Amino acid sequence: MKSSILKDTKAMDCSMIMSSILNNWFILGASSRGLLHAYTNTTMQDRFSYSVSRGGDIVVCVSDGAGSCNFSHIGATLITDTIVQHLERFSKSIDEEDLKEVFILARRVLETYAMVDGCDLKDLSCTVIVGVFGPAKTLTAHIGDGAVVGRFEDEEDFVVLSPPAESEFSNVTDFITGDHWQDSLRIHVYHKPVECFLTFTDGLHKAVLKPLNKYSYTVGEGFAPRLIEKIKETLSTKRGIERVGSMVNTLLLSEHISIYSDDDKTVLIGVKK
Repeated sequence: MKSSILKDTKAMDCSMIMSSILNNWFILGASSRGLLHAYTNTTMQDRFSYSVSRGGDIVVCVSDGAGSCNFSHIGATLITDTIVQHLERFSKSIDEEDLKEVFILARRVLETYAMVDGCDLKDLSCTVIVGVFGPAKTLTAHIGDGAVVGRFEDEEDFVVLSPPAESEFSNVTDFITGDHWQDSLRIHVYHKPVECFLTFTDGLHKAVLKPLNKYSYTVGEGFAPRLIEKIKETLSTKRGIERVGSMVNTLLLSEHISIYSDDDKTVLIGVKK
């Protein structure tokens, strides 16, 4: 079991980008290996997945494997695949209880893998961010750092839909493999839809978020608003989808973004068409 997953995940050492048109949404996911991992020639530990549920909700999941754990990239792969594959089966509108249940399921998948493979559960440690974007409401479920930002329909400003977890120390966060992981699960429900969103790992914290104090953030005026407007503009051109993918990939690998963090960087972007 380990060898097949390792073979698949090792292929994501440098960068990965995917885009789709789903249920009147343009969705793009992009990951790039951080400078530190490139320098040490270690595997990129971020993973993402997305789909649309049978009920029409856009479902996305982003996970960041813990840098100190041997198989955290496998944990992140298992988490993103399990959660999205489960949520896409829902024919009804996904709610808070559904998100709690899918996190329990994902945790059990990690426990089973650790038992069968003979590794420690902590070796699979990773953060988890889930976003559900429906026609009438928006939900997030979140363990650890990373964040979700978006703009509600008929509103001008971006808002933080799910902030990074509070932590007393830098580079220390919660993981779904923790002993008290359910206490770390934060779910937000907004009874209105968004027209765009960004879900991202901690490698993009400083680029996207502007701290108000130690545990509170707003969305900076630069990265998110400008990127969404540029994506909308580019999508309206010939070969727009292809050009957007290239643009985002170039941005993640750029010196302008790398100066903020040498960690892996992953973003899942949604823009309603």
